[in-house]
Amino acid sequence: LRYDVFTRAIYVQYRSSFDRSAAAVLAALLVLVAIGLVVAEGRVRGNHTYHAIGSSAKRVPRTIALGRWTWPSVTFCGLIALSALGLPIFVLVYWIARGVTGGEGVGRLPELVGNSLTAGGLAAVATTLAALPVAALAVRHRGWVGQLGARVAYLGYALPGIVIALAFVYFGANHVPTIYQSMLLLVIAYAVRFLPQAVGAQRLSMLQLNPRLEEASRTLGRSAFQTLARVTLPLTRPGVLTGAALVMLTVMKDLPITLILSPIGFDTLATEIWQYTTTGSYGRAAAPALALVLLSAIPSLLLTTRAGDQPVSS
Repeated sequence: LRYDVFTRAIYVQYRSSFDRSAAAVLAALLVLVAIGLVVAEGRVRGNHTYHAIGSSAKRVPRTIALGRWTWPSVTFCGLIALSALGLPIFVLVYWIARGVTGGEGVGRLPELVGNSLTAGGLAAVATTLAALPVAALAVRHRGWVGQLGARVAYLGYALPGIVIALAFVYFGANHVPTIYQSMLLLVIAYAVRFLPQAVGAQRLSMLQLNPRLEEASRTLGRSAFQTLARVTLPLTRPGVLTGAALVMLTVMKDLPITLILSPIGFDTLATEIWQYTTTGSYGRAAAPALALVLLSAIPSLLLTTRAGDQPVSS
């Protein structure tokens, strides 16, 4: 929509100017803003305790009868769902029908779906593994090292994807050409970009875990790694899976990092949609767009299910 914000200004500077200094300055300002927000969040949060001190039990939510407001409420929620999901799907189905009528096939769709799932799955696994020590240090070792690591991890989310992608292009082409334009470099860039999502979900889950359980495991002779594998991870599994689902969902929709760093010939649903829409071929873009919506529904459903299964402590 050409509304000037930091991300658009950085993108325009990268695309329209041979001098990258202005874009670098804007990106640095964006990092400073993010640092300020992270510091403020840490001060507001303080050292509050989020886990239950004593015994806790699952509490059944109380149902409130809406009475005469039932149908107006259902209608209101239905209109929101129809506007947010029903209308876009209707438009996509319309363009698919027009494309098929015009002789446009969907032969590459299985390959694109496979590539999107591959990229999302690898990024989810790598980012989840990278986030575990960061979240554990931030929650259980509240010294300056753990807090600094967690806050630095959040800075990756402040930079636009194009800035991170071009930084990895320079790094890969000049220092590690053997992995340039490979899946390894692409997954590393994903992990840097979306690490805050995994760290945030894991950290919140670990904050709700009573540290006395881990202390009891260590007292019984278990090592730190055994305690992490047999106590911490099983009890915080919903948060770990939530973070992985968030990363997978976002990676499948990512365009700038995928477009710039993906291996030659490795096209995803997002890049295919971009290539067709830039040339006005909406009939060809509709099928991968609808497939992306349906694929995104899988991790979204997982997120919704996990949120609904969380116990409420009394």
